[in-house]
Amino acid sequence: MKLTVLDILNAVGPLGKMASADLPIAIALKLDDSVEALNKVLAAFEKKRKTTEAKFCPEGESEVPKDKLEDFNAAVDKIADEEIDLDIKPFPIKDLEGVKLSSGDIKLVRWLIEAPD
Repeated sequence: MKLTVLDILNAVGPLGKMASADLPIAIALKLDDSVEALNKVLAAFEKKRKTTEAKFCPEGESEVPKDKLEDFNAAVDKIADEEIDLDIKPFPIKDLEGVKLSSGDIKLVRWLIEAPD
């Protein structure tokens, strides 16, 4: 499955709701494996973001100066738009019975939910 880092960042909240639901053990294990794979991508993103931040911060400073903020944000957006190919299979919607998500949440994790035919 191909996703951008931004797709994954946006899915963090809904994935947390899914992960906290009581699910059958096989589904919970599959979800845990998926979340673990996504967390690795997020950790790599955060490392790249911090490296990028260090390039824009004056030595000894921890905050990007206002005059460099636009360029910094553009650089981070470029990282967030990177496409990642992950071996994650969508969940059949019937396997997620009992999970409560808003319509907004669904839009953020639609790629992880296989709707019925």
